[in-house]
Amino acid sequence: LKDRVKDKLSLTNAKARLHVIENQLAGLKQQHKDLNSQHLSVEKERDDLYHTFEAAIKEVQQKTDFSNIVLEQKIQQASRDVDEADAQAEQITAAANLDPMQMEQIRDSITDALRSRNGMIKDLEYGLLRLRKGFNDALRTYSEQMVEFGIPVEEVDALGFQEFSQKGASIGPAGLVVK
Repeated sequence: LKDRVKDKLSLTNAKARLHVIENQLAGLKQQHKDLNSQHLSVEKERDDLYHTFEAAIKEVQQKTDFSNIVLEQKIQQASRDVDEADAQAEQITAAANLDPMQMEQIRDSITDALRSRNGMIKDLEYGLLRLRKGFNDALRTYSEQMVEFGIPVEEVDALGFQEFSQKGASIGPAGLVVK
């Protein structure tokens, strides 16, 4: 009879421990499920960020390339205009036998046109510098974000995007490039 009471008490204690352990197991299973769900969500977010980064970099690169082409065309056109004006001035001088006063007026007109073109060139160079600075800032920001989200630096570097040289640009934000 003594052993029976002890055995019943041991059985009761064992059942209680089993119940506690089963509850702990259920809690751990739920925690495992939640952590797996969070892990999948973070991986999806990382992948989305990676694809967004690539698309943004390509878009900025395309815009920069397009702007560079437009700037080069404008510079070439300005150079052609200057050459044309010089040729016209020489032809006029030779054909008309102009007096010195008229020559001075023509020279002043050409000088004004050159000043105007030089101003346009400076503005275009400034625009190019701002675009390059913006691209470099975006590239640095996206690269840092990718590393923060767990993408190895080697993979980020393997994308092949390179910064433009920035002669005359500060290290501040792109909007702060000063003429």
